[in-house]
Amino acid sequence: MALAGLRHSNEHVRHWTVRLLGDDRSAPPSAAAEMAKLAASEPQVQVRVQLAASAKRFPAEIGLPIVKALAARSEDATDLHQPLMVWWALESKTATDRAAVLDLYADKAFWSQPIVDQFLVERTMQRYSMTGEKEDLETCAKLLALAPDANQKNRLIAGLLEAFRGRRIDGLPPELASALDEYQSQLGKSDLALGLRLGKADAVAQALKIVADEKASKPQRLAYIEILGQIKQPKAVDVLLKLLASTPSHSLRRAGLEALMNFDDPKIGETVIKLYHGALPDEQGVRTTAQKLLASRPQWALLMLKQIDDGLISKSAIPQDAVQTMSLFMDEEVKKLVTKFYGRIRATPAEKQQQVAKLFSLVKQGGGNPAAGHALFTKKCGVCHTLFGEGGQTGPDLTGYERTNLDFLLTAVVDPSAAIREEFTNFAITTVDGRTLTGLLTEQTTRTVTMRGADNRPVLLNRDDIEELQALPISLMPENQLNELKDQELKDLFAYVMSRAPSRSLTAK
Repeated sequence: MALAGLRHSNEHVRHWTVRLLGDDRSAPPSAAAEMAKLAASEPQVQVRVQLAASAKRFPAEIGLPIVKALAARSEDATDLHQPLMVWWALESKTATDRAAVLDLYADKAFWSQPIVDQFLVERTMQRYSMTGEKEDLETCAKLLALAPDANQKNRLIAGLLEAFRGRRIDGLPPELASALDEYQSQLGKSDLALGLRLGKADAVAQALKIVADEKASKPQRLAYIEILGQIKQPKAVDVLLKLLASTPSHSLRRAGLEALMNFDDPKIGETVIKLYHGALPDEQGVRTTAQKLLASRPQWALLMLKQIDDGLISKSAIPQDAVQTMSLFMDEEVKKLVTKFYGRIRATPAEKQQQVAKLFSLVKQGGGNPAAGHALFTKKCGVCHTLFGEGGQTGPDLTGYERTNLDFLLTAVVDPSAAIREEFTNFAITTVDGRTLTGLLTEQTTRTVTMRGADNRPVLLNRDDIEELQALPISLMPENQLNELKDQELKDLFAYVMSRAPSRSLTAK
């Protein structure tokens, strides 16, 4: 195919010619050179997008010159799609044509392009870091050696840290270990986040000191608490337990509780239950996080259930997702107390039909106040569901649902497990050290799994720590959560949920 005049042809001709060549996954040398020139001069972004798509399909000797030319188009750095299309094309060559990819980065001018700087550098490092393969990790060392300045080295390290999010950095080949040591020495100080992931004793000591220091930067303290929990640094347990009792910051307490969930240490549950009514107030999710921690392991759950049995904790204070998690434990004493206080987790079909009939009759009477219902929705449903742009994302967005169909709506509320959309399948994860979590799987990589519970907070787990991952036949949305509402409150709630749009008074709020 003669393509000498391709750059001067009609936009649609350029687009379809590039697409057809990409579909063939090959092109003669003259066409390859012409497409690389076109990538550098093409005025239409739609054609540039197609060039990136075809570059992925071409072998590296054709595709990567196109990628290099497209990466130099600084006007595309703010485009919604094109930078990621360029990455998609480059990523396809990272395993099969490693040397050719490194040749791109050997050109210092390549690093300075906005698309490369903002979208490609970190992703390339992350792509090679996350496999754990020796050759890929050695490639990371080569990238660090090729980086032209400290800013680009920092971007590479950010990509590496993202790849190792949720786990320690160990088993590195000598080339990368040496490159990381050199990076830290060039900084003139230790990169604590990197040092923690590497398990360096001085980094651990310094991070623990910062975590315990009330005068230190809160964002720093939060970041180090998260990492210490993820890498399961045993020296962090005592520091975090002291933090729960002493810090005035609710966000630090919550972060400390979330980090402590990663450790299988009896004193964690014992300390949290002692602090439950004092240092762990029912504010800003602190006590809810404490309940989630206590419900995550059988021995800790038993401590909370015994306090319920002694009348020290109200059974209604425990969120249904925590009850659901405790119901999965095989410990006989835990099962006995869960059944005593919460009965069967799932009602029988006959009971459900009676509940639906009762609610149907009540809601049909009318007289509900949508404004009052809005407040109830925020408290009872909005943690997981979105309606009119407000709420969480653990459950489906209800705005587009057929909410005026009362039969459908009430059945979904009373029996949420009757029909579960695939993307909202509830999973249970059991870790090798006995922790149990339930929620939705929001992200999976070859190394980690991210789960989001009913509180909308993500939990990152290392796959090596997971003993069992199973889909549950029951919805993450608990049953019987409306049982405590009075008749008027139920009318108010459904008046809001069934409304076609929020009233002006609600919008004004």
